Amino acid sequence: MTKLHDVISFVAFINASIIQRSVIGHPSYVVAASDLHPNHADNHMLKYADDTFLLAGFSNIASLAAEFEHVKACASINNLRLNPSKTCDLVIYSIKPAFTH
Repeated sequence: MTKLHDVISFVAFINASIIQRSVIGHPSYVVAASDLHPNHADNHMLKYADDTFLLAGFSNIASLAAEFEHVKACASINNLRLNPSKTCDLVIYSIKPAFTH
């Protein structure tokens, strides 16, 4: 519950470990996500504020389903939930063949 001047809010029960837009939200995420690493050695994870980005090259596309399951499992262990509206993939490719000598 919160209090602003003389107004007290209703009690809200929190069932996740990171409270969005709170002072402790970002540090809590840093601690919770500190043990989250990609399963495949050539994939990379970037973590910023309360977001996680998985980077995988074309040769590792087959690993993405397993990586996503790994992220979901880690989130569950840390009492976190993924936000489906922010979960997506972005594929970048070149329309020109790679130039080689």
